[in-house]
Amino acid sequence: MSESSRMQDEAVARSVMYLVAAVLVIVMFSLVGIFLQAELNEQAKLKAQNEGPIMVHSTPTPQSPHGFWGRSDKT
Repeated sequence: MSESSRMQDEAVARSVMYLVAAVLVIVMFSLVGIFLQAELNEQAKLKAQNEGPIMVHSTPTPQSPHGFWGRSDKT
């Protein structure tokens, strides 16, 4: 086996190793993303259950005869 052929084989092996490592990293991040999405959905469901219907009671604000900023626009 020549020196050139051995160097090419090592380069191919190194490239395959990097490719496999990159694929494993992508798979790992995908799994983490799936689990995080499931957890966020579960938290949203729990939050929706705990909130329940919210009754909003608003009181009307007294209207000033001078307008919004406290002065009369009619001069």
